Order: sequence, then C-alpha cells, then structure tokens
Amino acid sequence: MRNKLRMILAERKIKKGEFAKDVGITHATLTLILKEERTPTLQVAMKIAQELGLKVEDIWYFDEE
Repeated sequence: MRNKLRMILAERKIKKGEFAKDVGITHATLTLILKEERTPTLQVAMKIAQELGLKVEDIWYFDEE
C-alpha cells in the first residue's frame, strides 16, 4: 500500500512533529508511515485523514505495478 501523505504535508506546509501530536501518534511512527515502512491501523489512517479533511482513499492507494 502506498500513500501521498508526504506530498500532502509538504503542499500544506504542515510540520511533521506537530501533525503527529495532533493525530495522537509519535513522530517516529509518522516517519515510518511517510517512508511506507509501516501501514497505519485503520483507526490511525482515519485520524490522519480527518485531520487533513480528506478521505482515507485520498491518501492511501494500492500500487498496481
């Protein structure tokens, strides 16, 4: 599963540390999600999407290659 989270945060000039705190996860966890080394739980993915005013599927997608 891939994500557009890094691009979205950069476009909106959102600081990762503050965003992680707002979502209720650690900076380290957010970093792993951004690097696509960890897929978040559905609950965390929904919190991230809600914080950004997006749908989960606007952020995460399947890489069909």
